[in-house]
Amino acid sequence: MKDDEIKKIISQNVRMYRAKYNYSQMVLADFVNITQTQLSAIERGAVMPKISTLTKLAQVFNISVDDMLKSHF
Repeated sequence: MKDDEIKKIISQNVRMYRAKYNYSQMVLADFVNITQTQLSAIERGAVMPKISTLTKLAQVFNISVDDMLKSHF
């Protein structure tokens, strides 16, 4: 799988789970110790999150990192 495809899947999943839990970007960014700007870039698919950030996001959403990398659409 190409980087662009992975970034797209991660961005879709972060947006979906953030909406599911009704978190603002600011709240979620605080939970995973990144800036709102960094989270916005992840949600837009502009950047690939660090493994540590991806792990923290999965923990906040109570899912596995594997789930963060699967397309749910």
